[in-house]
Amino acid sequence: MPTVRGTIGVAFARGPSGALDLVIQVPGNARARVSLPVPDGTTTLYVDAAPVLVEPRDGVAPAPELGAGCHVLSSEANRAAHQDETLLGVCSSPPILAGDEPDPNPSGHPDPWPACSALPWLRP
Repeated sequence: MPTVRGTIGVAFARGPSGALDLVIQVPGNARARVSLPVPDGTTTLYVDAAPVLVEPRDGVAPAPELGAGCHVLSSEANRAAHQDETLLGVCSSPPILAGDEPDPNPSGHPDPWPACSALPWLRP
């Protein structure tokens, strides 16, 4: 679905056990609030493969607010949706799963601006 901030993509599927898998592409400079229908007694959702405690109300569980990028939400701990090309087809880039975050300093070099850490507006 096109928006002024970019395209929102959504795909979902039910697994053999009835688990709901949802993939959402959130455009840059945007945030999303998503809720999933869940079976009674559900207390955990899996957001980008990380367990998140939830408090469902009337069979619907709110997920934490999502930032820009591709996100995979599931009502069960499985990674099938993370390899499902049909579901991931709505994403412009692969999802970053819990534990797979990129290294914020891949070069290993120390911060070249340590004196400016107290003055963030001076950082390049």
